[in-house]
Amino acid sequence: MKRVSSKKQFFHLLFAILLFQLTSCNSQEECRFCDIKQQGAVYQNIQCKSDTSVRYNLYVPSGTGVRKVPVLILLDPHGNTAPALKKYTDLAEKYHVILAGFNPSSNNIAFENIYRSFKPWLSELYATAPVDSTKIFIAGFSGGARVATLIENKMPEVNAVAMCGAGPADVQAWSRSSKPAMMFVGSRDFNYFEVASLFNNQTVKRPRSLSVFAGRHDWPPAETFEDFFVLIERLSNGKVTSANENDFLKRSKIFLNLQRPDLALQSASSALFALGEMSNLKLQNFADSLQKNFPEEFVAEMNANSKMEVLMQNRIGAMFQDADTLKYFALIDSLNNEITTDSLSLQSDVLYRVKAWCGIAAYSFSNQAKKMNIPFYFSILRMYEYTEPANPDMLILMSAYYAASGQCMKARIYLNNAKRNGFKDQKKLSSMKEFDNCEDIRN
Repeated sequence: MKRVSSKKQFFHLLFAILLFQLTSCNSQEECRFCDIKQQGAVYQNIQCKSDTSVRYNLYVPSGTGVRKVPVLILLDPHGNTAPALKKYTDLAEKYHVILAGFNPSSNNIAFENIYRSFKPWLSELYATAPVDSTKIFIAGFSGGARVATLIENKMPEVNAVAMCGAGPADVQAWSRSSKPAMMFVGSRDFNYFEVASLFNNQTVKRPRSLSVFAGRHDWPPAETFEDFFVLIERLSNGKVTSANENDFLKRSKIFLNLQRPDLALQSASSALFALGEMSNLKLQNFADSLQKNFPEEFVAEMNANSKMEVLMQNRIGAMFQDADTLKYFALIDSLNNEITTDSLSLQSDVLYRVKAWCGIAAYSFSNQAKKMNIPFYFSILRMYEYTEPANPDMLILMSAYYAASGQCMKARIYLNNAKRNGFKDQKKLSSMKEFDNCEDIRN
């Protein structure tokens, strides 16, 4: 058998060392956010290399280095994840979780198109940041929550999902999963009943929790959403070391002191769900005692308010069907007068939800009336305007209505107002044939 010369051995060794160094350099160049200098800061509108139309936001906790850690992917209904990402950076630091906001997901994009760009982006994220690909978590708000559940259906590597302000896109598919799901919704959110009903549905066996915060249709506040970070830590590490039971107990007692035992119980139960089968006796005893001694009069008040809310929704629907502007204007005036801004009462929550539901109904009926070319379309538009006078969707519909009838001056006024209130969709504006009568106002 021939012996390999020492000279050949030397060259083989030298080649291996050079190859290793070259590979290491390339890896470091690719993994931009493995560099400690790139960590602990929010990066916005990062351009995806594989698809330059894809933009995302990223936050890697300070001091992470090259160590692989869990990632929480955020999905927003308007394709703007930066506000949510900035809201949760302290939690990302505390629980050492990477935050990645995927901006190509929004309400006006079909899921097939979203998912087509999502998978290549995720692969690139693995190379760009120190992400542990076995510890993927997703959270979405409103339409983003529905998209999050659809992605979860397609990706078994997703460990858990957080749905904020909305339920799943496919309830049956979502219900069949055995992975934990956490739901968050504002007490004044127009989707409150959808989320609460799903949680209370006894036929659904999927492990889940519900936390209701004092607020409207929005991402949950950080102190509420911390529950999901606790779950991420437990599922990722097998234990929770960063959370303090007393913080969750204090949070729950605040709701109880504000005469909202329902929110207090949900707050404690959500934290216990996230913490898992750990020794949290004080929090568990608080929840058990509250559930056992839940005030009967409060239950009666909850039921009465629920019935009132359903009746008011039916009344509002009938008003839109009849285009009854007088009754509707009187109802909106009454709601505005009765709503108490600083109140956390059950009745105040109902009034806020009814007012929000008016906005949803106005949007739906206006768009449907436009498609069907209903004679009383303008009356419904007026009802929409009375409900949300600064809504850019309504302002564009109003502008288009006046443009179609040749009233270009009024069309311009509404269009300018829409732009002042955030309308930027030039492509949509160009496609609306109503503006052909007032072509110059498109520019």
